[in-house]
Amino acid sequence: MNCQHCHKPVEDDYTLCPTCELAFTLLILRLVTFTEPLKASLDSTIHPGGHQPTRTNLPTPPTPIRLEVLDLIDILDSTASELARWLEDSDQETAFTSIQDALIRCTESNHLPRFTDAELYWQTFTRLEKRILQTIDAPEETRIIGRCPNRLCGIQLTAPSTATTIICPICNNTWTIKEVKQEWLRQLVQEGRKTGTAAECAKAFTISGITIKRHTITMWKDRGKIEPIGIDASQHPLYKYADVYRIATRKNAKRLDKNSTVTA
Repeated sequence: MNCQHCHKPVEDDYTLCPTCELAFTLLILRLVTFTEPLKASLDSTIHPGGHQPTRTNLPTPPTPIRLEVLDLIDILDSTASELARWLEDSDQETAFTSIQDALIRCTESNHLPRFTDAELYWQTFTRLEKRILQTIDAPEETRIIGRCPNRLCGIQLTAPSTATTIICPICNNTWTIKEVKQEWLRQLVQEGRKTGTAAECAKAFTISGITIKRHTITMWKDRGKIEPIGIDASQHPLYKYADVYRIATRKNAKRLDKNSTVTA
């Protein structure tokens, strides 16, 4: 028998290999973290950063809701509950305390890697995740700081600009903002094959504490110090993060040596 997702051979009675089982579980856990922002997006006066500045706050105002968000919540709730009931082989009338409860019970079931329709639900949850990410409003006061340093988690983390530490909603580990930034950059550099446009590279390095401007990377290319290895769909040159890191750290080292000489 082969894994339904990656088609690699698996043991008898299994429908997912261990790698795909982990990936499916993390997908479901990501949906757990999206439910509260999704519910907050029901308010049609919400936009990224907060309420519309022209909103009138009446004593008991009716809450205008976004019907498309309500439909999305219903679909997520029914899909999660349905899968949980199948995995637990329970009565169809079984109720769950919340969407999060149903999703978490799916991940806790030993039958998940043996479920005959695992790939079907995987694709359904993937489509739901995409729709949710297009719907939820990220508050303006938070920013992307990188990915969780836990290799088995690795989800994208956001934090307020004033935060010094953050707790990962998936693995519950506590990290300093500096650790998250440095780990994200280290993974991009060490993988070697990771590429990005000049703008993407500049953003990743700047977020991680090494300030680089997009124009600087372009200038390195024009001077022959770095070579693009391809182009993206918009015809922008692509650079290896490892190459950008090599030049950036060499520039910083020379600058520090020069300053030390002057100081001496």
